Amino acid sequence: MKRFLITLTLGLVVAIGSFAQGVFAAQQVSVSISKSDKTVTTKRIHLGSGQSITVLVANYWNSKHNLKYTVFKNGKAHISGLAAPNEVKNNVFKASSWGAGDYSIRLYCGKYETVTGCGGQASLTVK
Repeated sequence: MKRFLITLTLGLVVAIGSFAQGVFAAQQVSVSISKSDKTVTTKRIHLGSGQSITVLVANYWNSKHNLKYTVFKNGKAHISGLAAPNEVKNNVFKASSWGAGDYSIRLYCGKYETVTGCGGQASLTVK
């Protein structure tokens, strides 16, 4: 009986730990742009009410151009910005200000026209 209770207790601890990890784990999509790319985009990620989304854009030090980024909400442009070479943009937004929906981010090499020669990455993280 004692052995059964110990086994049951350990099983419950493992099950609860696995459940909690799945519930509280962050979801992330990311993309990298290489010197031969003009534009790249992530898959969509869902932002629910009560969650926050982190937008991270990094333009590498050896990038030759500005990196333009656009965050899309449900397929429509939501916000845009620029990251100069060797610059990192890291912003956290709450669902209460952005609204629930499906988000993606697209990187463009160049400020006014798309060119090649950029290096960088972007990610969206939902918690």
